[in-house]
Amino acid sequence: MKEIVFNFKNKVRVIENEWIVLKDGTKLSSRIWLPQVKEKVPAIFRIHSL
Repeated sequence: MKEIVFNFKNKVRVIENEWIVLKDGTKLSSRIWLPQVKEKVPAIFRIHSL
């Protein structure tokens, strides 16, 4: 089992309730964590379907 991290070593910008609309019209609500660093790093998404 992987460890869950709650404290990031860099500052993180959090976008709450960002809507993602799929081609079929399905709407997904997401929370996005964007690390505030100069190099390219992955963003983390948490998605909820309605």
